[in-house]
Amino acid sequence: MINATHYVIDLETMGTGPAAAIAAIACVEVTQGAIGRELYHRVTLQSSLDAGAGGSVDASTIQWWLRQSEAARAEVNGTQASVSLFDALGSLSLFMAQQGHPSEILVWGNGATFDNVILGSAFAAYGMQLPWQFWNDRDLRTLLALYPQAKKLPFEGTKHHALHDARHEAKQLIAALQQHVACTRSYDRPIRPMTIVRDELGHWTHPAWPQDGEEDAIPKTWFAAQELELFIVDFETDASEELNDAYFEQGNPDCSAWQPSTPPGEGWFVFSLHDTEDGPVCIWVRPAQRAAEGAAA
Repeated sequence: MINATHYVIDLETMGTGPAAAIAAIACVEVTQGAIGRELYHRVTLQSSLDAGAGGSVDASTIQWWLRQSEAARAEVNGTQASVSLFDALGSLSLFMAQQGHPSEILVWGNGATFDNVILGSAFAAYGMQLPWQFWNDRDLRTLLALYPQAKKLPFEGTKHHALHDARHEAKQLIAALQQHVACTRSYDRPIRPMTIVRDELGHWTHPAWPQDGEEDAIPKTWFAAQELELFIVDFETDASEELNDAYFEQGNPDCSAWQPSTPPGEGWFVFSLHDTEDGPVCIWVRPAQRAAEGAAA
């Protein structure tokens, strides 16, 4: 599934129902587990309200927008260049068609009844064909409930800016799918390195870490059973004096700036960056066979 073509959709709307008026559309492509092309259109609100689109507005959503940041409101208040909803939908259809057949692409919205449903209603209102098959609708919220570690990724940009939200959700999708692959593969296959996406405190743990309820404990017997050599780098002895002071003296739990030293030899990859009672640690591992070959040489 991770190697499929995915499209992450994010809408900004003036309502919450299935026919809500659309104010912005963003779409981020994910292929082969990496972020690809992007599409973003601000939509003229009048075009979402006209007879063709039939969009609806509700007062609670307008009040919600009034409480958001100035940067977020600027994307939907009509002060910047926008296109009609009809043109935005046509652009989205072409964007998706460039990558694959409608039956082959998976479309993710953040909520089973929101982005995909509202877009589907807009396409139907104009008599336009949906650029994906309905059975390929996917709900990112459900996936993140199954793999909550992916929800911890730091947000970059302006919240409730459709493109910035879609980029963030695409990163979450990749992280969750990577965890899914690691958790569902056959354990007779060797554990491989994975892309490290540290959370807001600088932590990250490989999804293959055994779920025994003791996340801070280091299961050395388990590593041995996986034929992995283990090397532990302690924050206290490896990080700079400035970072040590911030963590131990000032009580700042963020270790994002720490770049742990790589152990001597080849083949090492990070298995976990997490906190312990004695401070953060970095767990490096490498195949035991690689270690044996190095010793023989």
